[in-house]
Amino acid sequence: RLQKVGWNIFDTGPACARRNMARDVELLEEHASGRLTQPILRFYSWTPPAVSFGKHQRPEDFLDLGACRELGVDVVRRPTGGGAILHEHEVTFSIIARYEVLGCSRVADVFMLLGSGIIRALKLLGIEATLVERPQSASSLFRDAPLCFAVKAACDIEVDGRKLVGSAQLHRNGVVLQQNSLPLRIDREKCRRLFRGREPDNCTDLGSLLPGTTSPSDVIAFLTQGFSSLPGPSPP
Repeated sequence: RLQKVGWNIFDTGPACARRNMARDVELLEEHASGRLTQPILRFYSWTPPAVSFGKHQRPEDFLDLGACRELGVDVVRRPTGGGAILHEHEVTFSIIARYEVLGCSRVADVFMLLGSGIIRALKLLGIEATLVERPQSASSLFRDAPLCFAVKAACDIEVDGRKLVGSAQLHRNGVVLQQNSLPLRIDREKCRRLFRGREPDNCTDLGSLLPGTTSPSDVIAFLTQGFSSLPGPSPP
């Protein structure tokens, strides 16, 4: 537990890909059943590195499973949509909250609200970011370009026209789970090996925007601060 700011904020540390996804679903189900009511901001990392892909994707269309085994990379389907991501040098975080806490339920409105917390955190880091405006559906985007960081979907976060944060949602019984990936460094060569010659393009990472050392713990602290003023129950 990091601190009380209205949200429950946790850093659960490293875990395998299946455990990371299972924990997000468990938290969503606990909220959907009413056992939990306070919104959650959860940070986690991946051991070993992993490729996650969206719930509507067919990994056999773009992923080299032999290269994954050779490089020691796990593979897992996310409960949320969107495109495939190599999770290695990044800060990964999920958000679980009820509609009544957020004050909205439409997918676009939730993306905008939660995106504002991410943008506020990036501003504290010295980065001016904006929400992406998307003219077409996510399903068509990721059918044509299966990598998350190769396209910009609705309400992703961009800097100077280049995607920085990828996000995807799952809604269930008045609760939203939003999973988010903020890369510290994108290994494009490794992506080419895993994704049959494809690599993320038109994107950036924190290492490119902030030359020098930006540790995951620093980024987590700024994200915590960025979300501290979003809707949520008042701290005791």
